[in-house]
Amino acid sequence: MPISITGFAFWITESIFTLTIMSMSVILGLGYGIPDATDPKPSTIGLFFFKLYNGNIWLANISTRILIGKLLALSLISIPIIKHNWITYGLCSFGIILSYAIISWRDLGTYYLFGRQLSWTETIIYLLLTLFSIIIILK
Repeated sequence: MPISITGFAFWITESIFTLTIMSMSVILGLGYGIPDATDPKPSTIGLFFFKLYNGNIWLANISTRILIGKLLALSLISIPIIKHNWITYGLCSFGIILSYAIISWRDLGTYYLFGRQLSWTETIIYLLLTLFSIIIILK
């Protein structure tokens, strides 16, 4: 996904600065697991917020996802610098952060596609991230 978004941004803007969008791959690799019975090896960020909120899983989940959303929005900062579309960037960044905060920690079930079991939650989150990224790039 980060490669596709970066390639699309480069194609539209023709600026090498769009390569900063590839930092999205590092951010997505950070993870956002919170310590509990089902996840004995949480992410560093999840563990930080879990300890910060004295074991409050709900606050740790929301805070972890908000941070990931902010970092993902920040990875797109080269676009408004190039295109001067700060209002669109701000609104879409808010959409990215909000979708991560509201949806990404919920279990919305699974579905099968081409013989693989996939998560509805992750599908929706990545679709929204891609949609908001494309809007930022095109506007």
